[in-house]
Amino acid sequence: MDGSLNSKKSAVVLGLAAEIEREFVSARTIEALAKRKATGLPLGRPKGGVSTEKKLDKRKDEISELLKKCIQDQYWAYCWLFADDAIYLDGK
Repeated sequence: MDGSLNSKKSAVVLGLAAEIEREFVSARTIEALAKRKATGLPLGRPKGGVSTEKKLDKRKDEISELLKKCIQDQYWAYCWLFADDAIYLDGK
């Protein structure tokens, strides 16, 4: 953004749209949880339940190759829509 009036207007409009979307997501989540609770279904992960498979396990070989090529974690995590702190291979 260049600091002009038009760019400031655009930033305000985009911020407002993001805030409205957050409210919609929150309302849908609350509604879905209430509906699930009303039907007697459990909410969330079962107590003591721990996933044995991680999201990136399927791509372990590919990730290892990228690490060998010194490609930054943030780049390929972004490409696969994962947070870069989700990378856990080889003690990382």
